[in-house]
Amino acid sequence: MLASEQIIYQSPDPRNVYCYSPALLQTPTGRLIATCDLGGPGVKNLPGKKSAKGDDPAGNQGKIFISDDNANTWQHVADFPMLHARPFVAGDRIYLLGHSGPMGICVSEDDGNTWSDTTALDHNHDWHQAPCAYDIQDNHIYICMEQRIPKHPWPGVAPVVMRGNLDDDLTQRENWTFSNPLVYDDLLNINQPIGTPLFVEGEVSANRWYGNAGWLETHIVRINDPRHILHDPTGNTVHLWMRLASGLTNLGAIAQCRTMDDGSLKTELVTTPGNSKLAYVSLPGGQMKFHLHFDPLTQTWWHLSSQTTDSMVKPELMSDDRYGMPDNERHRLQLHYSTNLFDWQYAGLVAAGQTPLHSRHYAHMIGSGDDLLILSRSGDERAASAHNGNLLTFHRVSNFRDLIDDSVLQTPAYA
Repeated sequence: MLASEQIIYQSPDPRNVYCYSPALLQTPTGRLIATCDLGGPGVKNLPGKKSAKGDDPAGNQGKIFISDDNANTWQHVADFPMLHARPFVAGDRIYLLGHSGPMGICVSEDDGNTWSDTTALDHNHDWHQAPCAYDIQDNHIYICMEQRIPKHPWPGVAPVVMRGNLDDDLTQRENWTFSNPLVYDDLLNINQPIGTPLFVEGEVSANRWYGNAGWLETHIVRINDPRHILHDPTGNTVHLWMRLASGLTNLGAIAQCRTMDDGSLKTELVTTPGNSKLAYVSLPGGQMKFHLHFDPLTQTWWHLSSQTTDSMVKPELMSDDRYGMPDNERHRLQLHYSTNLFDWQYAGLVAAGQTPLHSRHYAHMIGSGDDLLILSRSGDERAASAHNGNLLTFHRVSNFRDLIDDSVLQTPAYA
């Protein structure tokens, strides 16, 4: 299926400036907005705004691009001092939510042409995230950021669900409701009988290091199908679909967030009809950052993730162009679909790098008419590593609904 590919940004210094955190948005006017952030030691040499804190002492520089011709050409319009940012529409405003340690947000009131300065929403925690899916219902957005747990090995983050009314000024802290943080270690024993963690924490072999089991990069989804076991008929529940860092592949983690009678938000593990706790789910590529998109026309979920081919190799036998641990392959971007978020059907390969160094990963996806539009964190032979890529690539899956097997698709009757 390999989709079309277009480079929309290249690092000015591939060995020292890296392309991270892509996100896409289509505004009501049809304009496309693409965002990313640059990291690495070379950021200190770039002109323009930079974050005071980031994934490198030099900080990060966010970039905003717009396209008014269906992604044929792109124009750089602004920089911002945050990383891990996501744009979303609220009426006539476009917000960009991210962090630079403290959580921050900026806003555009002219369809993305100009942007405000960044306003801090929270100074009390060190924040983390990636551009993941959010949910909008009844004019409220439900979106997730993650608190870093002090002194905890990677990933060491606790998801926090946030709710805001789209009519309010969302640059103001008082217009957001925050849930309790969801801490993996408080809820689950890392030493699970499913084989997590696969490796002992610390250095596994020369230049190969394993952190700890945990969840991160949280998506917010809403299950509307009344036939679904996890459906909440009151509409007060959203679910958290998370990357699971465990050393194993094709596993994800889930939890839920409920709106309580007093309006507060409570995150917790899912309780099944059998009164068991559900936390781990089968998820293709769930070991890496993935992206979820719901298509209302076919009532299907689309899942974009990294495909692994060699996760059981001994770390000391891995080739030099492989990054990190065996579960960390980043050069094959795959697409699946599902009617229920649990049973995934393979749709095809979106992109594949020539070697493990040519990464195509950490992608973000939106629907636009009959097409899926994808923005990928990518690299070529100049990249510093598969993790620290030098490209931002745009991909189009045309007529994506044609990939659905009609014998699988059974559109439910929604209430």
